[in-house]
Amino acid sequence: MNVNDPCILTNSELISLSRFTEILSNVHNRVSSRKPSSISPQLNNNLGKGLIDKLIIHLPQSMTTEELTLRCKGMGYKVNMHYKRDKRYYMGIDCHSQTIDCFLGRPNNTECYKIIINPSKVKLWSMTELLLIKIFSKSVLESKIYRIDYTVDIFETYEKILEGLDIKYKRSTVEFIGGSIRTGLLIGVENDKISIYNKGNKEKANFPWTRIERQTTGKAIFIKKLGDLKHSAEQIITYNPLAIITLNNIHFISDQNLPEGQISKLNELKTLIKFEGYFLGKKKLSKNNNFQRDYGNLFTLTPYLIQPHEIFNNDISIFFKETIQ
Repeated sequence: MNVNDPCILTNSELISLSRFTEILSNVHNRVSSRKPSSISPQLNNNLGKGLIDKLIIHLPQSMTTEELTLRCKGMGYKVNMHYKRDKRYYMGIDCHSQTIDCFLGRPNNTECYKIIINPSKVKLWSMTELLLIKIFSKSVLESKIYRIDYTVDIFETYEKILEGLDIKYKRSTVEFIGGSIRTGLLIGVENDKISIYNKGNKEKANFPWTRIERQTTGKAIFIKKLGDLKHSAEQIITYNPLAIITLNNIHFISDQNLPEGQISKLNELKTLIKFEGYFLGKKKLSKNNNFQRDYGNLFTLTPYLIQPHEIFNNDISIFFKETIQ
């Protein structure tokens, strides 16, 4: 068999042997990676993983760094003071399975009220909840949720994800991340943003790894209190935060026998999608909302068999130990 001969039928599309070999190689690299703790372990398949990544809460009552240090040292947890990328000062608590950051702002501040945690570092939400109760007492369950990120890790290159990405999102503010070498995309404003970026590059992983997340703060948060989070799986799945995102394979028609004007449009479309992806390319070419009329006959979209929201919804029910009927 030649490496370009078709060997697998998926979604009415033939995959070449070379592509199949590449997929197997990616799977092997993921299994043999030395950074498994960076990936949420709740879904053991080759598609992706759904998780709640960043969670920021406001304690019902602030605590002093002295009190927190004494508590943590008594539990065998290391404490360190450091600046983060936002150039603010934090007290970090190393809890072995994950790190908790307590916001201070400035080095001379000794009162802590804002806590940043990453629940994705452990298998189940109950593990994070018990840890927070252990350190901050049971009153931590009364904390107000300030930010929550709904996230899916897709084991595909960022460039491939961006190429066929489509988002049903009214907010038009778009910002690329990474300067001259683009490594991410941020869409939206204020309380509700979508971030898509090359997580593999950030973590120096040896396999394709793209993170898709919906960042919600303030009024966009419908689960207000930390103690309510453990019963929220069904609410989150009903809300379906990643349903507005669709991943596609995009296929262009041949330029043979096309009129010169159509060839020009096809090349314009190919260039835009190569560098900015389908979502942004469509926005730029949608003059008077006539994109489908002007360019729709030049390509076809084939949706991925499994979409990000399906991976997320499956995993989140496991994460909160709830069975959704």
